[in-house]
Amino acid sequence: MTSRATAGWQIAPLSGALGFAWAPGQVMAHAMGERHDLPVPLAYYLVAAGAVVALTFIITALAMRAVPSAVKIDRPEPARPRPVNTGPLRYAVTATQLLAVSAVVLVILAGWFGHQHPARNLAPTAVWIVWWVGLPMLAAVVGDLWGAINPWRMIYCWTARTSDPLWSYPAALGAWPACAVLLAFAWIEVVWPGDTSPAALAWGVFAYGMLTWLAMRVFGPETWLRHGEAFTVICRTLAHFAPIQGEWQTTWQWSGARLLQDKRATPSMTAFVILMLATVLFDGLLGTRAWRAIEFGLYNLGLPWPAAAGVPGRTIGLLGAWLVLSLAYLAACWAMSRIGRTATASIVARYAFSLVPIAAGYLIAHNLAFLINEIDALPGLLADPFGWRDAKPAADPTVGAAFAWYAAVGAIVIGHIGAVIVAHGVALGHEGKRGRAVRQLIPMTVLMVAYTIVSLFVLAEPLVRFRAPDPTYSDLVIDPALFG
Repeated sequence: MTSRATAGWQIAPLSGALGFAWAPGQVMAHAMGERHDLPVPLAYYLVAAGAVVALTFIITALAMRAVPSAVKIDRPEPARPRPVNTGPLRYAVTATQLLAVSAVVLVILAGWFGHQHPARNLAPTAVWIVWWVGLPMLAAVVGDLWGAINPWRMIYCWTARTSDPLWSYPAALGAWPACAVLLAFAWIEVVWPGDTSPAALAWGVFAYGMLTWLAMRVFGPETWLRHGEAFTVICRTLAHFAPIQGEWQTTWQWSGARLLQDKRATPSMTAFVILMLATVLFDGLLGTRAWRAIEFGLYNLGLPWPAAAGVPGRTIGLLGAWLVLSLAYLAACWAMSRIGRTATASIVARYAFSLVPIAAGYLIAHNLAFLINEIDALPGLLADPFGWRDAKPAADPTVGAAFAWYAAVGAIVIGHIGAVIVAHGVALGHEGKRGRAVRQLIPMTVLMVAYTIVSLFVLAEPLVRFRAPDPTYSDLVIDPALFG
């Protein structure tokens, strides 16, 4: 009689087919359709990237003697707040707000009444490419555009009679509502099989808009946007790493300067930042053999195979990624607290925002090539948002696996370098003495080096060819030859 474990390994060659049968559309959308031949073994890239992050720690420890000030770029006039309801800026603001609200309405109508093939309807591209990927990436690189054009705020201002809240927002809630919303959207993107259905996305956007409006009415618009509207929280958080600060009243500063301010994260905000990391990392993990091994592990633990390779298994994986990264961060903070003789909770709150450059780097690494290739379809979709005209053949990808790989390496390494520098600045601001600050940062640096290597490995498997085309990609045997 065949054991359950043996039976599981016997169906290994079918795991790819079964996995894709349950896989959401976005997992397949991230595939490049080709692999890049690395000129040197993958292990060299992993070791080199980790070494660069470690070397940054050493150089920063030797060079940074005080907390850098948030240096602003010289301008002819100092940046002063400028009311948005006066002067020429009023018309630009009004036009942009109308455009944002019109875009939301168009996406909903296209999803409801348009062609239901994802490639012919505006809704999937608008939601997943522009809203989910493009605006957060823009916030990290340039500044918080979403805060300026937020259509939910505009709709509320135009339809509500007052901005006074009905109830006071409970302080204990913190940013937990934003965590719940981010987790729900991540679940839809990487777990739910219907994530590219135009009608389903339209209903989702409509429902989310209604819930956001009601929450703003209950707690006040700015309070809810600050604590519960996940995209506002995402873009504001990532914009801490951007050179442009503010919405319509902007100031320039060096990237990451705001992260050096003495700002402690609440437990809910710490969880939110780690969830930002976990969602993108798990999305990449789904394309690897390691995830196939996890699926079989769930199967051998008693979960039926369609569930292990489908929605339940991926739900467990998404929550598990959040839990594992949270525990890793807490462990590093605990070690730092032992070295610095400081309360662990204080360390957790103090260094949470030093993870923002890593979140920005991995967001870009995982999505840049995907965004470039998919955004080409946007002009055609805007010209025919309902997809009622004859379909055009899909265009060849603008960039390939080689670009995706080297862009990913650069983004991840730069993000971790930024995190190391920010962590040094935070440590110096609190510890004062350089030697004590450097010693305390060793556990956090070890965590950052490890995350650099893991994130690059997760990104590498779908993009690069380790030696030759791999005809047994669905096989779960992970051998040392993978590294060169």
